[in-house]
Amino acid sequence: MSMVLKNNTAAMWAMNELNRNDKNLSKSLKKVASGMKTNGAVDDASGWSISEGMRKQIRTLEQDKANVQNGSSLLKVADGAIEKTIELLRTMKEKAINAANDSNTDADRAIIQKELDQSIDQINDNAATQYNGMPLIDGSRNQKIDAT
Repeated sequence: MSMVLKNNTAAMWAMNELNRNDKNLSKSLKKVASGMKTNGAVDDASGWSISEGMRKQIRTLEQDKANVQNGSSLLKVADGAIEKTIELLRTMKEKAINAANDSNTDADRAIIQKELDQSIDQINDNAATQYNGMPLIDGSRNQKIDAT
C-alpha cells in the first residue's frame, strides 16, 4: 500500500510540475509572440502601469499631431485666399491708375470699370472661403479671443 501511495504522490508531483512548466511555457510564448516584456499586470505590475501610461501619452501625441495637421491645412487654405485677394487688389490699383490716364476715352474707362467690378466679385468670392464649413476670412470672426 505504501508503494501505491508513493507512486500516487510522485504522479501528483509530476503532474503539478508539468502544469507549472506548461503555464511558464505559455507565458514565454506569449511574450515572444507579442514582442513585449510584459503582456499584463501579472508579469510586472509596475512595468505594466508605466507601459499603459506611455501608451496613453503616445495616443495623445498622435491626436495632437493630427490636430496640428488640420490646423496647418486650415491656415494654408486661408493663406491661399488672402494671397489671391492681395494680388487682385494690386491689379485693381494698377487699373485705377490706368483709368486716371488722360489718354483713355470714356469707353476705355467703362471697360476698366467692368474689370474692376469683376475683381470686386472675385474678392467677395475669396471672402466666402471656408474650411470644413467654417468661414475663414469673411470677417465674421473679428472679435477678441483670449488665449487658453
